[in-house]
Amino acid sequence: MRIHERIKVSEPVAGVRLYSVPTALKGITHIAGSLLGGDVYSPANHCALPGVVADMLDEGTRRHSKHTLAARLEGVGASLAFSAASHHVRFSGIARPQDSALWIETLAEELRESAFKARAFASVIKRIVGTLDAEAEDTDEQATIRLSRLLFPEGHPNAHHATDEVKRDIASLRTADARAFHARAYGTGSLTLVAAGDVDAE
Repeated sequence: MRIHERIKVSEPVAGVRLYSVPTALKGITHIAGSLLGGDVYSPANHCALPGVVADMLDEGTRRHSKHTLAARLEGVGASLAFSAASHHVRFSGIARPQDSALWIETLAEELRESAFKARAFASVIKRIVGTLDAEAEDTDEQATIRLSRLLFPEGHPNAHHATDEVKRDIASLRTADARAFHARAYGTGSLTLVAAGDVDAE
């Protein structure tokens, strides 16, 4: 059977599309997905906000600390990571089939109930600024940014923001900005999940 013939599409929850792909791999399930909320959805005055919010998702929720959530997954050999792209917030990880429900529960909690606590927010901002400082010294990266800005008009998804511009924006962000963007941009309407490996497609 060809791989496209093994794909089952379902909607386990309204607004969530699930693609299940059973393979010969046993004992592990790879799960990935996305929802709208990437860079193109940033407010005009806060180009860095989608990336900051994505980085905050695994920094703790209203119910559990970052360390509790990490221990929950690590205790069963599972993993979960987030990132922001031009259009989407992406997530991916692995879990054993018997722990897939726990993985999904953790994903849902982190997507829906992020705490955006001040200390964690400051830590994320500091980490991003460090990355931007390194980016500013990377001539290849700066050439790529410059080329994108020459090829595409301002506001185009492929036109990168200048490093200094992003740093200024980062310095102006507050937790209230992150909470507001999360409340406005995140939801189930565009959420897509793909589970492959040891999957029961039925």
